[in-house]
Amino acid sequence: MSICLYHLAVTLNKIEKGYFVKKALLPFIILSAMLSGCATQPPKAEDIKLAPKDRLYDQNLYKPDETRTIPVKITRDVGLRGSLATVFLKIDGNYVVWLNMSEEITIYLAQGGYVFELVHSLCPKEQLCSTLTDVTIKSGFDNNFRIHVDDGFSLIRSKT
Repeated sequence: MSICLYHLAVTLNKIEKGYFVKKALLPFIILSAMLSGCATQPPKAEDIKLAPKDRLYDQNLYKPDETRTIPVKITRDVGLRGSLATVFLKIDGNYVVWLNMSEEITIYLAQGGYVFELVHSLCPKEQLCSTLTDVTIKSGFDNNFRIHVDDGFSLIRSKT
């Protein structure tokens, strides 16, 4: 959000028509920025909430077993864009969890390749939209992911 406000201030400073025009355009520019939204950002560590366990479709994913030993953390970003969407995570075609903004979940997976799918409800012409991402889970790698919104929903591997 602070990045959006910075761009708003830069835009206002570029308007050369004087104080009245700046003052007259300010509400319009702020409203436009709020409606269009800006790309989401990772939440601050103190703002992250754990997703309730009852939202996890397969309760066994919460704890490791003999084959699923690698922790995989998924965190949903914060920001205006996509804030009204319901976002579900599917892995290999199976629903795993749905996350609100600033929520995260840690699940345990086996080493290997997976298809992560984000299913959301923000498409004007379709009931549901989805984004597929091929993911390799490997011991010793950063197996942390962010659900990010810019031009669409995407899954980004992150360090934290």
